[in-house]
Amino acid sequence: ELVQGNEVERERKRTELEKEYRSAEKYVDEIVEENHDRLKNSIHTFSKIAAHVSASQDRIRVLKENLLECKQLLHCKREDLQKLWIESVENKHVLKLLDRIDEVKGVPELLSKFIAHKHYLSATQLVVNKVAVLEGELSDVEALRELRKELTDKKANLPALLMADLQSHLYTKASTRRSKA
Repeated sequence: ELVQGNEVERERKRTELEKEYRSAEKYVDEIVEENHDRLKNSIHTFSKIAAHVSASQDRIRVLKENLLECKQLLHCKREDLQKLWIESVENKHVLKLLDRIDEVKGVPELLSKFIAHKHYLSATQLVVNKVAVLEGELSDVEALRELRKELTDKKANLPALLMADLQSHLYTKASTRRSKA
């Protein structure tokens, strides 16, 4: 009888639990149905927030990587930076000298054109300026020694050439006037 009483008692508790379970399930279903739209909005909002958090984590990861790279670059020794700066200044100076050399290389041809077209003022300005450059900042460049000598000679001969052209022009004009008279 005791065993049967325990089984009957168990059966009654089981039935009671099943009844409460169904009642609780029904109650949860009713609450879910009542709050379905709010639950749906909450899930949608949660997924948006999760996406933003994930994107923020990615941006933070990239930012950390960039910060580490900057930190490594900033750990360069001061001497290294100073050496690089000096090298940069030297390279700029060399480039400036190369540009000046390129300017000076074409002077003889341009000077000949000016003289051929009787543009003596332009020829004089050109030769004076470029000889000053050759004797100034490019004076240490041995490869320009011949060009320096050539332009110095042309600079010295330019007044005589101008005088000869003026005399020729004056005598030609004077003889033309005499023949007309």
